[in-house]
Amino acid sequence: MTCPPETPLWVTIGVPIATFVAGFITSRFTLSRKEKKDLEQDNYENSLKLEELQEKVYSAYTDAIKVYVGKEDVTLDDFVLIATTGDKYFSQTSTLCSAILSDKVDASVRDNKLLAKVRDVAQRTLPKHYETLKSIAEKKGWPYQGELRRQDHEAIYAVVERFGAAPGWTGSESGPS
Repeated sequence: MTCPPETPLWVTIGVPIATFVAGFITSRFTLSRKEKKDLEQDNYENSLKLEELQEKVYSAYTDAIKVYVGKEDVTLDDFVLIATTGDKYFSQTSTLCSAILSDKVDASVRDNKLLAKVRDVAQRTLPKHYETLKSIAEKKGWPYQGELRRQDHEAIYAVVERFGAAPGWTGSESGPS
């Protein structure tokens, strides 16, 4: 390749090198069609796994509540079972919420299924959980200092605040301060 005499050498060498570098950098910050599809599939599968785990711990938690409701005389073991299965359920919900906040779930599954579950936990289940434990402890004369604190469930409330305007959400409740 010959260059006209007026083209400086740095242009002849610099432009192809700059073009290569710019193309390489751009390709690293953008995804190909296949990479996008793979990411969408990974997020969808992650959504299903998180939802399955959520259902599993929710089932264990509701089973513990059923034991409490079905008994006339609640024991300390019943109380501890409700408290621990509740903690596992809320911990799994926080994990689910962290995945939502970091865009590691499918947007459609998030909007159509997961957000409703998070809303229910934030607005109903969490407050009732602490009320139930406090009520049991008071009836039995057991010391219990547990209370609903936002910092213990930050990811849950962050999802409520970020997606609270989504269809199906009611009110602007975001939990305790």
